[in-house]
Amino acid sequence: MTKIKEHVVAQLDKAIAVMERVPSVYMRHWQQHMEFTSTTKDLVLTEEDMLASNHVCGNSACFAGWIALSPEFRADGGTVASTGAPYFNGLLPIHCYSGWEAISKWLGLESDAGRRFVKNLVLGDCECRDDLDHYVDYSNFYNKPWADVDKEDVLMKLRILREHVDFGTIAP
Repeated sequence: MTKIKEHVVAQLDKAIAVMERVPSVYMRHWQQHMEFTSTTKDLVLTEEDMLASNHVCGNSACFAGWIALSPEFRADGGTVASTGAPYFNGLLPIHCYSGWEAISKWLGLESDAGRRFVKNLVLGDCECRDDLDHYVDYSNFYNKPWADVDKEDVLMKLRILREHVDFGTIAP
């Protein structure tokens, strides 16, 4: 296995470990307006926080929001914006990536296919319209309504990507 693949597998293992610890996901928001039980000024997520924290609406953060708050992401240099979005610097300090791109960079996925996979993992994949041209909040990527995507769905996609790591690492 190449060094790049080893790095991506290690990062995917970290993402899977984070998602295995979280109580639930709510894929429509990062994690803004969450209240934490820890007293740390920087939002480092503890086990206690993960078990107790919810949005004011009663739901937890989305996949990218949990990653942004995780000790794993933070240890690798990731940060979280006041909006709750993840931020991650690339190899050059002048580059700073946010949102799904931050997650893609943190995972080490550089190919178009790998980046597209992460974008769909974080944001969904379409704004579908029904026969009356009304917006339907449905994810073809997860094959279910966006609001019904749960942590097991996210874990399944992460494990698929890990199993097929060449898909995300080989540049065209």
